[in-house]
Amino acid sequence: MTTPKRLVGKAARIWAWLGATLLAAVAVMTTISILGRVLFAKPLLGDFEITELACAMSIFMFLPLAQWHLEHTTVDIFTRNTSARFQRVCQKVAQGATLIVTLLLLWRMTLGAQQLREAAEVTMILGLPRYLAFPAILISLVLLACVLIVQLAHKNNLDIDNIDNTNNIDNTDNIDNADNIDNADNIDNADNIDNADNIDNADPAA
Repeated sequence: MTTPKRLVGKAARIWAWLGATLLAAVAVMTTISILGRVLFAKPLLGDFEITELACAMSIFMFLPLAQWHLEHTTVDIFTRNTSARFQRVCQKVAQGATLIVTLLLLWRMTLGAQQLREAAEVTMILGLPRYLAFPAILISLVLLACVLIVQLAHKNNLDIDNIDNTNNIDNTDNIDNADNIDNADNIDNADNIDNADNIDNADPAA
């Protein structure tokens, strides 16, 4: 059964793959443009405009997955030696602040996209509308907000994908402990049997 948590994680992963595909396409286009300039003195027209729009989109498209895996750069100079509980509280506060900033960016980016569309601004060479990058950026911010909400609702600060693995590890530890207990019982029983044999052997001598 697909839970909302897994649905958000899958959406973040697919969105990041789309961003990676977009970057790969830009890299191929740039290579072709450079080869055309060097070999035939004919670079691709307006390649830097496409690169500008694509990079703007892809940067935002990676943010949800980066947050999902807690891969953003953090500074823990002041909290490194504090208790685990205090560190969890600090991380929740940071996630809450990030959510507020994300919603603020979503609001302002939406207004910016509307203004660019109304102004009909286009790039100089290809005449591409400048608001073309905004739909992907806005979707990225919405998805980032969803990831933050899921993480805030979760009591654990671990990478959410690893929580299930952590539970499996705990279950494995419990199984190992049970095995150790059984082994210990078997050893005790074996010792008792040996002692009983020794007592039986000692009776004829007596």
